[in-house]
Amino acid sequence: KPSRKQTRPQSSPVSLPCFRNTTILPPEFFQIDALDLAPHLLGKFLRRDDVVLQITEVEAYRPNDSACHGRFGVTARTAPVFGPGGHAYVYLCYGLHTMLNVVADKEGAGAAVLIRACAPVCGLETIQERRGQQTEKPILLTGPGKVR
Repeated sequence: KPSRKQTRPQSSPVSLPCFRNTTILPPEFFQIDALDLAPHLLGKFLRRDDVVLQITEVEAYRPNDSACHGRFGVTARTAPVFGPGGHAYVYLCYGLHTMLNVVADKEGAGAAVLIRACAPVCGLETIQERRGQQTEKPILLTGPGKVR
């Protein structure tokens, strides 16, 4: 049985002047099995406003997995995970943590890859403000619920 959790060593924060020359991944990139997509997401970048993060740890979830939100079918809460691969799926875990997932596979599959950890590339000040912590240590974005 393949392992679901994939990890890449943390990298140090790097200040880059801009990310204008990067390309957005096409929808087809995400429309594969979650177990195949997960390792392909390692090292990729997430960007929102002035914050750029590099994905360092992921975890794949398929519909037959007891921890997958898609295991019981489509509900109002889980409908986004049944969309086409490539969409963001964010849910509130235990009423405390927002968990960022990337929908995997074709529309209707109900699979996703949880973004467990990232390394800051740009926008460290914004990340620190969001956390209320003035540290450059990797704890800012390690573990699910911290990537925001």
